[in-house]
Amino acid sequence: LIPYKGVDQLIEAAESIQSEVAVVIAGGGPLEAQLRAKLASSSAKNRVFIAGRVSEEVLNSLFAHADIYVMASVKRSEAFGVVLLEAMAHSLPIIATNISGSGVPWVTQNGLTGVTVAPRDPKELGRAIDDLIANRKIRAEYGNAGRQRFESMFTEERMIEATMNLYSRLLSRRYQRFCDVG
Repeated sequence: LIPYKGVDQLIEAAESIQSEVAVVIAGGGPLEAQLRAKLASSSAKNRVFIAGRVSEEVLNSLFAHADIYVMASVKRSEAFGVVLLEAMAHSLPIIATNISGSGVPWVTQNGLTGVTVAPRDPKELGRAIDDLIANRKIRAEYGNAGRQRFESMFTEERMIEATMNLYSRLLSRRYQRFCDVG
């Protein structure tokens, strides 16, 4: 729970959500007390739960029982969003912010594995949550596409393969330049 994660934006978004949902925020950090205070005075206090730091077992259970995963980050400090890969591995559709200059929109793939929304726009974030909750078919399509994307690009085996291919190409170019010079 740090500034660039935009958890305050998620709490504000929850105030405008029309669907019957519970928002569970897992994680700890320096903003936890401040966010709990904000939540206490929010109209969303009965639907948002700050779980704090959780074990890997609890986190996996939360992923297993979730309908969607929301990343409300607001700054490029959220360079990639590894947690998006965890959500994709659990076949969850994603709502993430379209952070210019970060890898988040590339991972999320708006309209394929989920939806991207403008950062710092809690109303748009709330609408996106309502829209996905209302459409089970789209949630399933996004979740399945996310799982496929994870399997095709982000498993340990695929990452090792891609890294080795990159090294091979770089070494081949270097060797070619060496031969060209000699």
